Amino acid sequence: MLSVVDSRHNALVSLRNTVALIPLCAAIPFTGISHCSFSFYSLLVNAYFTYLAWNFYRDPNKRTARELFRFSLVYLPIVFGFLAIGYAFKERTSADDRHHVQGKYMADLCPVLPSNGPEHVSRCPVTHSASGTCPVVKK
Repeated sequence: MLSVVDSRHNALVSLRNTVALIPLCAAIPFTGISHCSFSFYSLLVNAYFTYLAWNFYRDPNKRTARELFRFSLVYLPIVFGFLAIGYAFKERTSADDRHHVQGKYMADLCPVLPSNGPEHVSRCPVTHSASGTCPVVKK
């Protein structure tokens, strides 16, 4: 209804809302939902979205309105895709950090190394046995 009554005000509202999306997306990594790289990727998408809204605000006609509308249709799938990638990357890196902190990284990476203590048992990478007979490593 607003677009029929006052197109200039409609353009101002769209510009305001796209500008408000920039700090909102930048704050998502601080909630722990996604990796900090999401802020960078979403900034690129939000900057383009704001650019289209700025063009619509400067010149409110059918062409600029359609450009803004079409990008608004693909905006959410793009941002949610970046969010999913950031979440997967965050989970992978946090699992790697836990792995390094627990000191099991080298034991799992190369299980035939001499053990570092009673909790690390050298295992054969083929048979996964700790019996000491391994077809890969000759003693």
